[in-house]
Amino acid sequence: MNKVLQLKEQVLSYVKRAGPILPVKVKQNVGTSTLFISALLSELTSGKQLKISKAKVGGSPLYYAAGQEPKLATMLRDHLKEFPKRAFDLLQENKVLRERDQEPAIRVALKEIPDFAKPLPLQIKGNLETFWKWYLVDDDEAKELIEEILQRLYGEDKPVTPVTEEPKAEEPKQQELPQPAKEEPKEEPKEEPKEEPKEEPKEEPKEEPKEEPKEEPKEEPKEEPKEEPKEEPKEEPKEEPKEEPKEEPKQVTLPPQQVQDDFAKTVIAYLNKNNVNIENIVVIRKNREINFLVKIPTDIGNLAYMVKAKNKKKLNEGELLLAFTEAQNEKLPLIFLTNGETTKKAQEYMVKNMKGMVFKQILS
Repeated sequence: MNKVLQLKEQVLSYVKRAGPILPVKVKQNVGTSTLFISALLSELTSGKQLKISKAKVGGSPLYYAAGQEPKLATMLRDHLKEFPKRAFDLLQENKVLRERDQEPAIRVALKEIPDFAKPLPLQIKGNLETFWKWYLVDDDEAKELIEEILQRLYGEDKPVTPVTEEPKAEEPKQQELPQPAKEEPKEEPKEEPKEEPKEEPKEEPKEEPKEEPKEEPKEEPKEEPKEEPKEEPKEEPKEEPKEEPKEEPKQVTLPPQQVQDDFAKTVIAYLNKNNVNIENIVVIRKNREINFLVKIPTDIGNLAYMVKAKNKKKLNEGELLLAFTEAQNEKLPLIFLTNGETTKKAQEYMVKNMKGMVFKQILS
């Protein structure tokens, strides 16, 4: 195993043991430069081996492994601004909040703490509403709390239909819905005559969903298949962290003719077009990152190179340094191929610090 992979394993092991943790703490334990540590942490995060917080401590996020989420609250709360902190405390205390019941500043603040506030878009009486749950509350408990809120509001159980995953796209739509008219008919009688007649015809035809519960008792004997889809989402989040290690990128060595990766095929076509002989292919991450050992014929003989091919739109200096160091460990010059671009800072860093490295942008 080369030194880069050894360092990556060392960083991963340390974060699993000590996380959530700041990059500077990882540097103190592992050694090497801050830039190199940041590049390794970025690689581990993009490979889903580690997670990263949205909230920051002194401008830097926390890195952590699956199962370390409960520690985030105590470590990050004091670093939140005024309204995000108020939203944090309110949600932690109540576990579930109805967005429409909150003051505007809290509504905005809930969106600013995605580490702790998880949106639950629901269809209620044909209209879209968003509830927010505390990140450590499971879906079953959240559903019970939401039903209690609806029972207080309407005096009866209301059918709650979860919206399929697209909370980000649907959140702006919540602002367009005539939500205040449903919330404030008691406080603002002026709005009732304007919007109630519009809603009544909508609600009357939607009495058909009330007939759906009539169909449900017919399906009651088939409760077992109904319970199965309810149990599946419970098992999925539990299995995800267990499956993550299985999905960790493994180096797979393949001959060119057996490569099924679209990005790899593009790179192979580029190398063949330029008369580069491929000796070995190692797929680091399918359709994302591939290493090649190649030989380029010259008048003085074949020259060996390591080729790092990366499918990414924007590359920073840390990623270039990581590849350059990997090639140095193999005692080979580096050719870096990508369908993306480098940042200006990365370009300057490459020119000054990576002598002999060849950087080529190819079309995908």
